[in-house]
Amino acid sequence: MSDHYDVIIVGSGAGGGTLATLGLVRHTDIDVLQVMRKDMTWVGVVAAVRRHWAEAIRLVASGRLDPSMLITHRMSLSEALDGFAALRAREAVKVMYDPAA
Repeated sequence: MSDHYDVIIVGSGAGGGTLATLGLVRHTDIDVLQVMRKDMTWVGVVAAVRRHWAEAIRLVASGRLDPSMLITHRMSLSEALDGFAALRAREAVKVMYDPAA
């Protein structure tokens, strides 16, 4: 897939809900006051450890690791809950969500 998405936010007019920041995000334009006003829960999920990146890049560059094998599930955004359930159940390694699907 050639498209790159830096941020994808799906929201509704209703209050409540959860905003999940996945991966390594240092800066964002999310209005924290709006998160508070809408009584949302904001959670961050970071599993990567910086020292592992150099080794991962070396393995990919040497051909010993095919990174496409890490994406075990491809889903549309409407299937996001199923993707998170698969991750929780350890049935998925990485889930890629395609907003165009």
